[in-house]
Amino acid sequence: MKKEYSMKLFWIGFLGLMLCIPLALISNLADERRQRREAVALQLGRVWGGAQLIAMPFLSKQPNAAIDQMSFSSNVDIKGKQSVEIRKKGTYQIPFYNLDLDISGKVSLPASKDKTYYLVFPVSSLLRVSVESAKYGNKPIKQIKNDSRFIAFKIVPETDEEEISYELKVKLTGMEKFHILPMANNIRLEIDSNWGDPSFTGRSLPDTRTIDKNGFKAIWNYKNSEDLNQKIHLYSMMEESSEFVNLQEEIFGVSLIVAVDGYHLINRVIKYGFLFIGLTLAGFFVFEAIYSLRVHLIQYIFVGFALLLFYLLLLSFSEYVGFAFAYLIAAFAVLLQIYGYAIVVLRSKYRAFVLGSGISILYGFLYILINLEEYSLVTGSLGLFLLLSGIMYFTRNVDWYSLFGNSDKIQN
Repeated sequence: MKKEYSMKLFWIGFLGLMLCIPLALISNLADERRQRREAVALQLGRVWGGAQLIAMPFLSKQPNAAIDQMSFSSNVDIKGKQSVEIRKKGTYQIPFYNLDLDISGKVSLPASKDKTYYLVFPVSSLLRVSVESAKYGNKPIKQIKNDSRFIAFKIVPETDEEEISYELKVKLTGMEKFHILPMANNIRLEIDSNWGDPSFTGRSLPDTRTIDKNGFKAIWNYKNSEDLNQKIHLYSMMEESSEFVNLQEEIFGVSLIVAVDGYHLINRVIKYGFLFIGLTLAGFFVFEAIYSLRVHLIQYIFVGFALLLFYLLLLSFSEYVGFAFAYLIAAFAVLLQIYGYAIVVLRSKYRAFVLGSGISILYGFLYILINLEEYSLVTGSLGLFLLLSGIMYFTRNVDWYSLFGNSDKIQN
């Protein structure tokens, strides 16, 4: 029987490699579900407004974005009141927001003495954007143009003015993200929201922020030391998009995180799948070898399939109850299943308890690991070191030559 362990160990290793195939299929399924969610979000965005990107108002000689006739704002102050609600479609939950913006700023008049200028306000999507009021100085100004990406107002400045001030009150509806293209010298942005799980992204982070379960308040004080005239081409890149890929290094703002959208975390969990499968199968093998049990290869296959079900359960439940609770449900279900099976296979409740406890520790450690960002690598490396040290300690007195039936080759 002992001579069979070498071949058994080979087949267990081969089984672990083969189980990576369905593990990869589950990873592909998670990607498909994520892409499906993005498609649903895009579909809803066409109706209710997508992710919003705004640029700072500027003066132009024409009521459009003529890139050779711009005069940029010097100082801009933006105050936003955001109200977020969840809209559902099937199992997917998408955060949409209504945002009231008070935008005030100053802009220098061009050197030319034209009598008429246009204040142009660029927005990535005007699907659900409305200007409640607009002022130049203390004078109301009227909107004269509204195309797919710009709103323009006609201004007739006084003859002795070198700089004008403006005020805009804007209401817009968006989905998941709100960003600013900071084409101004100094920008102060303040957002007060009822959303309690924001992610601040882009080239500038808030100077101050307060976050609790009732919402967040963040204030940015952005100073642009670069020559804005060298970046006027950025306006032509403001397309209606959920990602603004071409502008990621220029924009800043906030994204609204949905707790149930844990596809990226699930993919991180799956990356550790082979390690978990290998360690669990190895645990069964160690008990089999030390206690001279007979565990059939089919029983190893059943255990491997049970471990795969953890990832499938995690993916399924995360779309309904969120990642954290889904992780608890999937881990508990699989641990209970393996523990009950191990009692019979290993012929001892104590052995099954020891094995189940080890797997529980692994699942707990994995949950901590995937929620770490900057320290995930060092934490994972340290955890593997401690795990290997523990295995080496508890098996230090095992006579492996005797277990594998070749102790006669050892010369005293």
